[in-house]
Amino acid sequence: MALVFSLNKNAIMIKDVKNLKQRLITSSVMLPLFIFPIYWGGLIYQFFLIFLSTLIFFELLLITKHKHGKISIILYVFFLLISVGLLNYFSYIVCLCIYSFITFAIIIINKLKSYKNWLPLSLLISYIPFIILNEVRSEANFPDGLLLTLFIIAIAIISDVSGYFGGQICGKKKIFPYISPNKTLEGTFFALIMPSVIIIPIIIAADIKLNIYLLFVMIIFMSAGAILGDLLASFIKRNFDVKNSSNLLPGHGGVIDRLDSVIGSSLVFIIMIFIFKIINLSGIELISVENLI
Repeated sequence: MALVFSLNKNAIMIKDVKNLKQRLITSSVMLPLFIFPIYWGGLIYQFFLIFLSTLIFFELLLITKHKHGKISIILYVFFLLISVGLLNYFSYIVCLCIYSFITFAIIIINKLKSYKNWLPLSLLISYIPFIILNEVRSEANFPDGLLLTLFIIAIAIISDVSGYFGGQICGKKKIFPYISPNKTLEGTFFALIMPSVIIIPIIIAADIKLNIYLLFVMIIFMSAGAILGDLLASFIKRNFDVKNSSNLLPGHGGVIDRLDSVIGSSLVFIIMIFIFKIINLSGIELISVENLI
């Protein structure tokens, strides 16, 4: 019996190694395709966000088994294009208000029936990060938009990778068995703390003038946001008995499987910026919030 268990355990380990190799290959191919539009900014970056946001929306429609996928995607892309035009003349808050009105109207019209229950949430998960990442990268709102965009993405990636390896190496106690069976308490701890451990020394070494204590708090909360983003995606997939959001990225699954942490960390980032503005905290000189409100 012990021999069988050992063989099964080894088989699982080999499977994980193969999956890890596939992830690394896919990441090495996809990373340049992601970095270029982020670095370039402008319309190239905006259309890149439209592409990613549409893929996220499409995967959510697949997961939630929405019956009118084609027309929903066409309308969604149309709304994204309108948003790009509006953002050239108005604050992103205008777009969020329009989005809120549309979402509320959908809820009222559908009267919370069957599969349509998930459409407003799908819109929320797809559209909010599009707006946030577009505004963060915009030099009009943030003088260091490129650096801040990479900051958000780096926290999400480090949190995600640290949680995975921390869980593989040290994970014993399951923390969210129903939502995410593979997530452990130890892995979650690594996902929460490692972004600070890695990023803060880099900030200090680069001699960037920041309030380190305030930065630490910000990274911790953004790491927590990355974890919650991952849990939200897991909750939706678990509810529909789906393992991956799609098979678009070999070894990774779908776009949602890779960007759920970015969605969570970006949302927490913008919330904290508003809090800094309200309480007049200026400890992070890198961040400018003058044109946000």
